[in-house]
Amino acid sequence: MKFLNKKLRRDILKNWSQFFSVFLMALLSVLIYVGLEGAYHGMEKSVDDFTKRGDLADSWVMSTDFTTEDVDSFKSIKNVNETATKKRILAEALTKDKNNYLYLDTPIDGEITKPILVAGKQLKQGDSSSILLNEDYAKANQIH
Repeated sequence: MKFLNKKLRRDILKNWSQFFSVFLMALLSVLIYVGLEGAYHGMEKSVDDFTKRGDLADSWVMSTDFTTEDVDSFKSIKNVNETATKKRILAEALTKDKNNYLYLDTPIDGEITKPILVAGKQLKQGDSSSILLNEDYAKANQIH
């Protein structure tokens, strides 16, 4: 064992640049893996928190015209606990120098996919004179 340790030291001193290169590559690989793993878990926690805060729906079904019978048929599907409907209207917003197209959604009755209020006041049920806007859109167009 004494001779193997002596040979190991001699080989490392003789080929120190190759040893250092392999050691550095292994160290960088481990650091990159740990960094990506940490970022992944952080993003996963953020998404989980967001979906819980907003009671985000597990799936959406979109159509141009649903009947009450269609909605009732969705309720009868196994593992469907709750359904909700909303209307979406495409609107054109004239801003300073360009036209923007926005989707205006009617509020959802129930507890599914509630908007998360970042600033301002919560809308009252049946309030047709106010809207909730995306925070980034409001900031970009100086809307308060």
